Amino acid sequence: MGLKPRAAFTLNEIPFVPTPQPVVEKMLQLAAVKPDEVVYDLGAGDGRVVFTAVNKFSAKGVAVELDPWRADLIREKVIRQDLKEKVMVRQEDLFQTPLKNADVVTLYLLPEANRLLSKKLLVELPDNARVVAHNYPIPELRAKEILHVKCDGRLHTLYLYQPKTLKRF
Repeated sequence: MGLKPRAAFTLNEIPFVPTPQPVVEKMLQLAAVKPDEVVYDLGAGDGRVVFTAVNKFSAKGVAVELDPWRADLIREKVIRQDLKEKVMVRQEDLFQTPLKNADVVTLYLLPEANRLLSKKLLVELPDNARVVAHNYPIPELRAKEILHVKCDGRLHTLYLYQPKTLKRF
């Protein structure tokens, strides 16, 4: 599917802000990740979501990261942890990443990026796929569940979606 959102997002527009590890675990629990499911992290940063999915939930991971330096760091971790069979790293624009094989998609992006992704998620994801967004909801889509997680003195909000069962507001 050739969705082409505006190409004006740059590395500076979607900054790397790491999700605290306890929040990562809650995201994956909220998505009810099962063994051998495939978890895509769009804007993977340091890869912590996919490594947690693989190491704690026995899933497979796809780290999608535009920044070549960060993508290389994730690849190095994959090699060091001997996870070549479990983790794929895609150094590319997340808007161009095919999602048809994803069981779970995780997002910690800015509201505009989430808005631009909403149609792609609805069109490309399989029927049973789940999406968890951290701190910023996906506009125009209704969350199936919202979870508040307190970590390091901050309140984090997690939004669970099942795009094929979603209704627009």
